[in-house]
Amino acid sequence: MALARIVDASLEFIPSAEGAAVELARGESMVYVQSGGTLEQHVGLELPARGSLSGLSVEMGATLYCADSEQDPRVDRASCRRVGARSLVCVPLRSPRGNVGVLKVCSSRHDAFSDRDVAVLGGLSQFVAGVIVATSDSPPGDLTSFASPPEEGVPHTTEDFVERVLRPDAVADVALAREVSDVIQHRRFHMVFQPIVDVVDGSVVMSEALCRFDAPSTRTPDRWFADAWRVGLGAPLELAAADMALADIERLPDGCRMSLNVSPTFLEHPLVDELLAWPHPDRIVLEITEHVECEDFARTRQILTPLRERGILVSLDDAGSGYSSLQRLVALEPDIIKLDLELVRGIDHDPVRRSMARALVHFAADVGSKVVAEGVEAPRELNTLGELGVRLIQGFLIARPGDVGAIPESPWLLASSTPLL
Repeated sequence: MALARIVDASLEFIPSAEGAAVELARGESMVYVQSGGTLEQHVGLELPARGSLSGLSVEMGATLYCADSEQDPRVDRASCRRVGARSLVCVPLRSPRGNVGVLKVCSSRHDAFSDRDVAVLGGLSQFVAGVIVATSDSPPGDLTSFASPPEEGVPHTTEDFVERVLRPDAVADVALAREVSDVIQHRRFHMVFQPIVDVVDGSVVMSEALCRFDAPSTRTPDRWFADAWRVGLGAPLELAAADMALADIERLPDGCRMSLNVSPTFLEHPLVDELLAWPHPDRIVLEITEHVECEDFARTRQILTPLRERGILVSLDDAGSGYSSLQRLVALEPDIIKLDLELVRGIDHDPVRRSMARALVHFAADVGSKVVAEGVEAPRELNTLGELGVRLIQGFLIARPGDVGAIPESPWLLASSTPLL
């Protein structure tokens, strides 16, 4: 199983490789003990070591590259044709007992591999040999020499390769990290804005900045952020989205605040210091989301203190969605409480939802917080919320998310099809 992972990881690490194999020296022969890609069908193949690049690599203890097997006298041309190897790299597998075989990658094209490919493979030889020793009957002491540093110029390659072999799910994580990193670096996303309106006077009091990803994917925005946190890139992605949104803050209607989504974990990240340098703090609302669960409410509240002192307001979303949301309400004392979409949907005909919303409205009044109902789509929901004392509304009934320049001063007054409360 370990050798199969080594072969798979080799093909993943060297994109130009079409086939990969672990060959072990047995007497005068080299034997394919594990292979993948175009070499997969050749497991068990035994070829003469003499006259082959694999045998020469074992003999010399050196990484060897053949750019064109049709021209290179060091290779067995017939064997290369048999396995479809026009260019190949052989890396000796060194153990305390000597060189035991090679890790080989090949391609049907000539000159397929770069100097970096050769260097990367060369840096992996001791680890691969160590796996072979560890999975054989050799004594544990044979493993002591396999912790060599990676070659200069490829500082993380060996560590990444080892992780892929020992933890197979790391392959997916590495690919995901590259994808998220590309999204951040090249700003493969854009911001849209959805107004939050006071339906009593028709004014736009806030506009929530929402991130939409341009990269082709079936992931929802919430999934993008959750995956980014999983691979350690959540904070850079959240900061990049916030920076892009803030570039448009002066385009909002006068007196309108911008609401930015941030997770509790981001607030504990060193990048949070950059929040203190944001312009117009008195026009910013930080909406604490649950991309990542809050683990230390006291710490989060402490971090928010200097931000609040600069005029930044704190909003909590998904109020009423469960016990954890009630914990956050009590611990963080938000300036704004957003009623959960599931609480709003169908509130006009569900007494349980109305009772919960009424309790949250009373709680907000007692602690001096404002209440926003999000996800309002039906006039009946709006009327019921008005009866409960909720006047700040967000949802498709008011306006869909769009360009910041499309937000009018009083969108609710323009929606003449629905009566003003």
